[in-house]
Amino acid sequence: MTPPQTRREAWQRTRSAVIVQYALCRSRGICEGCKHPAPFMRRNGEPYLEVHHICALGAGGADHPLNVAAVCPNCHQRVTHGKDANEHNAAIAQNVRAAEAALESQL
Repeated sequence: MTPPQTRREAWQRTRSAVIVQYALCRSRGICEGCKHPAPFMRRNGEPYLEVHHICALGAGGADHPLNVAAVCPNCHQRVTHGKDANEHNAAIAQNVRAAEAALESQL
């Protein structure tokens, strides 16, 4: 990845720790891609999932709950390197929207 050229680019690529924690909490230890439990537990006892930006920050994506998903390493690599990356990424985006709608309906 190339270094940011402007302050705006640097700001756009900044990942928020709050957003990361939000995505991990929203997932409740279940991959928001394949819907399987996290593959293992971290040393601190929390499920291991990676936070994926559905639309990459470098491509103009927002660091926002609707643009992040807690996914297992396999799903993360699939959306990065898989033959069906775009389709899987779209499915993850749909799963995130459904999770957010379910949370909103509980309010």
